This record gives sequence, structure tokens and C-alpha cells, in this order.
Amino acid sequence: MKVKYPSLILGLLMFSGCVERITIDNTYLDTKLSFEERTWNLIHQMTLEEKVSQIRHDAPAVERFGIPAYNYMNECLHGVAVADTYATVFPQSIGMAASFNEPLMLKVGNAISEEARAMHHNDVRNAEEGYLIGLSFFSPNINLFRDPRWGRGQETYGEDPYLTSRMGVSFVKGLQGDHPRYFKTISTVKHYVVHSGPEALRHEFNTISNERDFWETYMPHYIATIKEAGVYSVMCAYSALNGESCCGSEYLLDDMLRRRLGFEGFVVTDCGAVIDIADNHQFTENWMDAAILALETGVDLNCGGSMQFPYDFLDEAVEQGKLNEALIDTAAYRVLLARMKLGMFDPPEMVPYTSIPKSAIDSPEHKDLALQMARESMVLLKNKDDILPLSKDIGTIAVIGPNAEDHRVLYANYNGIPSQPVSVLEGIRELIPDTKVLYSKGCELIDEDGFATPTPKRYLRTPEGEVGLRASYWANTDFSGEPAHVRVESQVMFWDEFGPPFDDLETGKFCVRWEGTVTYPESGRILLGAHAFPEFSLSLDGQLIATQEDEPEYLEFVGGRAYEIRLDLVCNEHEGFMAALGQAYDNAVLLENAEKVVAEADAVVLVMGLSHLLEEESNDREDIDLPPIQQKLIKTVLAKNKPTILVLISGAPTAFDEEYLKTDAILQAWYPGQSGGTAVAEVLFGEYNPAGRLPVTFYHSTADLPDYHDYSMENRTYKYFEGDPLYPFGYGLSYTRFKYNDLKVPAKIEAGESARIEVSVKNSGALAGDEVVQLYVKDREASVRVPRFSLQGMQRIYLEAGETRTVYFDLKPLQMAVLNNDMGWEVEPGDLTIYVGGGQPGFDDGVVEKRLRITGVPVVVQKF
Repeated sequence: MKVKYPSLILGLLMFSGCVERITIDNTYLDTKLSFEERTWNLIHQMTLEEKVSQIRHDAPAVERFGIPAYNYMNECLHGVAVADTYATVFPQSIGMAASFNEPLMLKVGNAISEEARAMHHNDVRNAEEGYLIGLSFFSPNINLFRDPRWGRGQETYGEDPYLTSRMGVSFVKGLQGDHPRYFKTISTVKHYVVHSGPEALRHEFNTISNERDFWETYMPHYIATIKEAGVYSVMCAYSALNGESCCGSEYLLDDMLRRRLGFEGFVVTDCGAVIDIADNHQFTENWMDAAILALETGVDLNCGGSMQFPYDFLDEAVEQGKLNEALIDTAAYRVLLARMKLGMFDPPEMVPYTSIPKSAIDSPEHKDLALQMARESMVLLKNKDDILPLSKDIGTIAVIGPNAEDHRVLYANYNGIPSQPVSVLEGIRELIPDTKVLYSKGCELIDEDGFATPTPKRYLRTPEGEVGLRASYWANTDFSGEPAHVRVESQVMFWDEFGPPFDDLETGKFCVRWEGTVTYPESGRILLGAHAFPEFSLSLDGQLIATQEDEPEYLEFVGGRAYEIRLDLVCNEHEGFMAALGQAYDNAVLLENAEKVVAEADAVVLVMGLSHLLEEESNDREDIDLPPIQQKLIKTVLAKNKPTILVLISGAPTAFDEEYLKTDAILQAWYPGQSGGTAVAEVLFGEYNPAGRLPVTFYHSTADLPDYHDYSMENRTYKYFEGDPLYPFGYGLSYTRFKYNDLKVPAKIEAGESARIEVSVKNSGALAGDEVVQLYVKDREASVRVPRFSLQGMQRIYLEAGETRTVYFDLKPLQMAVLNNDMGWEVEPGDLTIYVGGGQPGFDDGVVEKRLRITGVPVVVQKF
């Protein structure tokens, strides 16, 4: 029963005798009853204070009912994001989208949810004792990547609503499972809705979007994940839309989401968004009124707060007569029903997922899947004179670049920690062990004072020789006596987001010492320092080199030599604490080193791009060029006239200077996950034939882009861009060739009918490989504005050399419809052109096309 005030209905039923009066007992554990009955049974017994406590993301235990504490906050964009246990790390979402492979995406979702269940049921805990071990996940991010400057576009499935829908539906299905009674995990699609930057303004930004763009571009993937995948949670965005808070809009949440789309799960805020309603958007005068607005418009779960959550004021609001308690009942019902459907209140033997063993975590099968997804995500953008694949018999190869040796850049953001990550340098060395492989970092990611990259764990060793540093914690501020805790930490990345890492330590009354050795792979002048507070000291070989008052200076380091290092942090204030160890090479020295290895090499692999340090939350880019220091390195290497391959590791498109566009080959590798280095090496040396496709448009320059703050789709994405792209959406090369023939399209159909499309695809080259067959539709006689054409079908297929296969598409009426002026999707009589090929029409010579005539009268096939 879907009602706005279910507790009132329950009361009427009880009064009429339809339901027995409930006493304070454990009837909610009776598995003979439906989940809905059991949940209402529980809600009816709870006090107002207990109900309010259950609609914040870190819901406390309700001991008198035996309800354990539960934290709804977790992430699994491309693997379970945990702190102190390994997990399989797949390519970041934008890379998985580049695979154009729905079935593979479903497998990834299944693998992630399997590891999540194994962690939950096998008592794998991180240092926060329960922070990231739940079964609800704030993933995936299905916002549209409308502008390449957006720092969080890497978390999405690209710029196209159809591609985003297909990948999103597959991922959600994989996460939530297909059991008729229980969810495997609960997926949350975010950030609802029309959100894609600017990140720096997201807490106060008011997005302006017209209705046509809203329904045509920003909503289809939300509709698909709700209607097709049955996603059970939606996260509302920080921003406002057309003057209403996304987390306080009756139109978006109650009218649109629940009434029109039939969404039955729970709505959760982006963390801190209720505070934004009052403090930043200033739609209300205080947190209580912001909480009332959010709850009344349909937000069930409040994520994030400071010392107090805005929803903590709701019981007071009821007592003051400002809020109907029935609304709290509804919200508590929805979130507790979700836990019921996860099987949390049923005997474990009834829930099939409880038997998933611990061995599922980081299993060999999941590692293989991560490698396969990394392979399929690779997009070959350029291959002049078929320089790739390289011969394994090459004499000497130089691997150069700030992303060549780095593990961390493989993971992107919202990531878990893999047990066996493989950098590009390591992948190449492992694949061609008998070849001389030289390495130089070449340059830092950017040339900017104060910019440092975190010191990788592979550079660090404890005094006992383990990877990382020995971390000792004292429950005092003077390092006196024996430490209360000692453990190995892979990196120094330590802050107060969740308080001290041990329960017996108190903020303002503890200290920590990290010690061991640091060894750099190449010689040079290095700025080794710590960003830490409130009080710290950093020593090298027993000499003090930095404190909170003294800035570090560049020091000469010898590559391969171990230096003793010690970092002391004293937390003697209650305002918080933070410590991070990092370093930056002198770029001039790195460039000299690079020139030396290029001189010895027969070919050069440049591994450049971005990282989570340059594009992430609150980190939009002002322009889409590679950082100038990287451009300088590329041009320096090209001047040596050696065969040069450019590998780009990034989550967003980059522009190409005409000079470094002269590299012989370009491979877009995204953030490729734990096995990214292996996948890159396999592509470079022909062990794998690349077939990834761009899920976003690559533009020539930032000047091609409209105002970043403007959400109009005019001149944006492949559908509406009026210029010539550098590399178009859907583009990607192969080491073989494919030929399309015998396209069969019905001559005509009645409006409202489906259309079966057939095409013959032949691998006409000499190598086996994948092809991504893409179907685009263009309406030639539409009565309203329509895209140039739109992707409406895709299949990734494998063909042996010389093999031919017939590929089928069933175009549904909605896929042939236009958005009419009443915001309904309508199939109009007229001519469509159907394009099928390995890329976008106009950019792929192999695309074949035919007309499809639609007859009859207009038919509205979808309207909400």
C-alpha cells in the first residue's frame, strides 16, 4: 500500500479490528508476516525519539527491540570502498562505460555485491568499527557528464543518457541481485537531479534547466534505473534546481519521484545537504525548519551533520506542533523496511547471501574480472602507420611520466584498496621481462609551488622491513611510556573526519609517530614534507627537516638508497588533526633524467594525464588542457624523434596541443583499476586488441565549450555540439578492421510499433578482436528540436579474423520518439534514418544507413 501517511491507515485498520492491537514484543521478527507488516509493527511500538534516531545515516541501536546500530553510508562506485581490508578495485565508472558492455557491467555489479556481503557477514571491519561495513551503498553516480571540466565526471557513465541508462541499469541489478525476497545490497543512484558542477559552488548553486533539457537529457537514466532496475534508494543533490532545493522540493521528490515514477524505496540526502538548505541556500531560517522542509517533501534519511544532525530536531518540531509525527513514521518505515528486505532481521539461514564466504573478497575470479574490464575500457585514439602493437623484441624501451609508476592513480576516487595493484611500468616489465625497460618520472603532475603527491607505500618500509611505516599511538601528548597501539600503515594519510582511530584515544590528548625508511626510485632534488597540524616534526636520517613553523627545502636524494624517516604528530588541541606525508621532485632534474633515458631508448611510452589530486570532489578544472609541465615533457621527448606512444590516465577528456598531437599513438586508459598496468601493457604489445569507445566527446580546446555554469544543452555533447570534435563520442580504434553489410530496416511501421534491425558484421582484418556495434537514430521530420542523432543501441561482440555475424536490435517505440511540447515522448509520422556501425555517423567510414518510414497518427508512448 502506497500512502503518504501509512501510520494513520494502520491506526484505522487497528480500530476497525482488521489488525490486532500490537504490544511491545518481537512480532517484527515473525518471518510468517510480510516485511511491510513487520516493519509497521515495529514503527507502531517505537517512541518518537527512537523513530527520529533511525532516520539519520548512522542510526544507533534500539536495544529494547534488539535492533543493532547501522550505518547507511558506504560507496562502491567501482569496488567496495573500505579502509583496512583489501577489495577488488575495478576501473573507475567512466572507464567501465567505455567498454560499452552491459553484460560485463552486470558481472562487475555482482562481484562487488558479493564482496560486500562477504565483508558484512564475515566480520571484516575497518578502523572505524562499523563505518563502512553495511549493505547499502551510495552508488552509482548517474549524473550526466555534460562538461569535461567537471571534476566528478569520472564517477559517471559519460555524456549520453542512453549509455548511462544501460550501464546504470546493469550495475544496479548486479548490486541488488535478483532474489524474490531479499536484496543482495541496496543501491543508491545519485545525485538527483540535474547536477554536474560547479563543485566549488555545489552547496549553494541554483541550477537553471528548461523542461526540454530536463526530460530529454537529465532524467532518462533516473527513469530507467527506477523502472527497469528497481533501484531502492535515491540521493538528492546539494544544489537547487530552478529555485528549489533538490533535497527540499515537493515537485522533485514527492510529485515526480514517488507519484509519477512510482519509486518505492527511500530517499537519502547528499551528506550535509539539509544543512545547506538553511546555511547556504537560505531557504529556511534554521536547521529545524530545513529538516521539516526536507522531511515534508520526501527525504527519508538525513546523511551528514556536524556535532548534531538537522533531523535530530524533528522530535522537538513535533512537540512544538510544527510537524505531523506521521511523516516521521513514514520515513522510519521506509528505511527500516529496507533493512528488512536486506534480511537483517531474519535468521541467517533464510538469507541466501549470508553464506557467501570470506574467500569471495579479492578472489581470483574477481581479479580476472577487474583485468577484463580494464582491457575492455582501453580506447585507442591514434595509431599512426600501425605503430601499435609494439614488438616484444624491441631493444630498449623508455617508460616516462608522472603516472607511469604510480599505483594510487589507478584507483581514482571512492575506491577500495587492492592487494596486488599493477602500475603501467610494472605491467610493461612483467610482460616483456627480457627487454631493457628504462624509467623516469619526467615531471610531476603539475608545476606548482606547494603541490606534492602522497608518498607511495612502495617507497616506505618499517624498521622491520614491512611495506609502509610503523605507526605508534600514545594516549598522551609527550610520547611518554609505552605506546597504547602499534600497527603498520601503508601511507601517512590521517585526518579527523571520524575522530581518533582507537576508542581509548581522545582528540586533543594523543600523539602518533610514524617511522621507517623511504627509498626513491630515481635520484634528484626532492621536496619531502608533511602537511600536518596542530603540531608536528619531520626528521630524515636523524636530522629535523620540517615543523609546523618551518617549511621544508629541496634535498638531494640518491635513487635506490634507504633514508630513515620519522614523522611525529602531537594532537594537543580539540579543533582537529591531520597528517599527510608527500614529496615533489624538482621538475628540472626530472626532465634531465627523462632526456637521458630517451637517448638510450628505441621507443618511448609516455604515461601522462590527471589524477584524483587534480579532479575530484571540489576540484573542477578551469581548462581541459594537460598541465603545462606535462606538455613541456611531451614536446621535449618528441624532439628526440623516437617512436612515441602517449598513454593518458585520467577521468576526463583532455585537449591536445597540435605539437603533442604528433605522438605516434594515443591510448586513453582512464583510471583503470588494480590491473590497469597489465591491461595497458597487453594493448601496447598486442596481447589484447583494444575496442573501447569514448563515452564522452574530446574537444579541441576549452574555447569550444559553453559557459560552465550554463546547464542548457545547446552546443553540448555529441547530440548538440556544433563544432568538429577532436575525437567524437563512440570513437575508438582496433588492430583489425570490420565491415558492415546487409543492413535490414523495415520500410515502414505504424507509429507505436517496434522495429527489428539487422546488420551483418565481418572481421575483415587479420586479427581477432571485439567490435562495438552502435545504432544511432536521426529524426528527419520532427516537429520539435531534436538531437543531431542519438545512440539507441549497442552490442559488444567478439569476432575471429574473417568471421561474420548478424547482429540484431529491437528498436522500441520510445527509442523512436521525440519529446513533444507537452513533455511527452511521442512517435510522430515521418522519416527516420537508422545508422549502424562501429562509431558515430560522420566520423566512421564503415557506418551503414537506411531510412525507416513511420506512418499513422502520432502516439504518446511515455509521459509522467
